[in-house]
Amino acid sequence: MNIIDRRRKLSKHWTKQYRRGGPPDKITIHHSATASGSAESFAGYHVHSLGWPGIGYHFVIGRNGTIEKCWDENVISFHTAGFNSGNIGICLTGNGSFSSRQLNSLVELTDHLKKKYAIPVSRIKGHREWSGQRTECPGMETEWVRDKLRLLGTEPLLKSGMKGPAVRKLQKKLESAGMLLKRYGADGVFGKETRQTVIDYQRKRGLIVDGIVGPETWRALLNDTEKG
Repeated sequence: MNIIDRRRKLSKHWTKQYRRGGPPDKITIHHSATASGSAESFAGYHVHSLGWPGIGYHFVIGRNGTIEKCWDENVISFHTAGFNSGNIGICLTGNGSFSSRQLNSLVELTDHLKKKYAIPVSRIKGHREWSGQRTECPGMETEWVRDKLRLLGTEPLLKSGMKGPAVRKLQKKLESAGMLLKRYGADGVFGKETRQTVIDYQRKRGLIVDGIVGPETWRALLNDTEKG
């Protein structure tokens, strides 16, 4: 993941401070409801216009997929009324239409946080899904996020540089789907040959072509090999 640490660089209130709590036990997905923006601009609005101690979100994901980290995960910030304690807030820049890079980063980040803090998939929600919220945020249905996280619970996200049984399983699935690994075969190493084969498969199946094996690529591979 491409994460930029903004924790010491964002606007903060001159007297107010957020409290810290224990390990988080839930995640809330938001959108900015703006066409553009960044952690810096959102922090300025939250502090100078709303009078908050600092930016309300723990992470902001830009249109290019870059993740900006704004707080430690145990900071109790303002982003979901009545549910801020133990709640990691993730904001997508946009107003209901998000780039593929943003959505890939969202799935990768939520999967990482879910595993780090043992957060159940059922406690990863869109802002409006928590009770008492009067909002359309995050401007999209978030069940698809939970669906992808459930799949990643059995099939891990894989990319260049990784090694091990999961990579070997991927390579065998690629071969079963008719994609050849002529030089190294199923050696358990996600090297250049495997990445190029993944790209070729993604292009063939009309998927997002990024060389990363996430939920959509896994789903296509599993469907193809089950049919075979």
